[in-house]
Amino acid sequence: TFEQAERFFAEMKAANLKPNEISYSTLINKSQTFEQAERFFAEMKAANLKPNEISYSTLINKSQTFEQAERFFAEMKAANLKPNEISYSTLINKSQTFEQAERFFAEMKAANLKPNEISYSTLINKSQTFAQQKPYYQEFLQKFPLRKENEKSEKNYSYLFVALFKKIKTKEDFAFVKAEIYRLGLKLGKYAQDFYENLNRRY
Repeated sequence: TFEQAERFFAEMKAANLKPNEISYSTLINKSQTFEQAERFFAEMKAANLKPNEISYSTLINKSQTFEQAERFFAEMKAANLKPNEISYSTLINKSQTFEQAERFFAEMKAANLKPNEISYSTLINKSQTFAQQKPYYQEFLQKFPLRKENEKSEKNYSYLFVALFKKIKTKEDFAFVKAEIYRLGLKLGKYAQDFYENLNRRY
């Protein structure tokens, strides 16, 4: 637990032993709140120890706001550390606008990092219009073909289609999505199915 780790950390310092990067990184990871993680991060830097990619990625993940996450991301790159898939996926998720999410998504691909199903679905979910979604939906289909009777694949597709459902505003949009579900032979999860049935009654 965090409490156990913090106790051993306090004992370590009381014995005049100097914590190293691993000690601080572990405490940052085990921190239960952003404030705790940020405190150990500041102490780590004050001790002239250099945070690594994992330390920054953990802080980005624990950030409570997009501004906090973006600040650590900028620091990370300024320190010549390379963000990984988790760093970018977290920033896409924490983005407040589609434009922010799309920027990180493009930067992720430019860095030769591969967005996963959740990265795509999150970006699609943050879009403002159905038209913005469609190109990323097509990419998703190409990169992650549906594996029928595979629980994880079907779950990811259900999540994807819920994101699409949320931006449907016209009969044409719904007709497109309805045809895609039929073409794919997709079995929607309960939440997605309920959403679909509501749209079907409306359009």
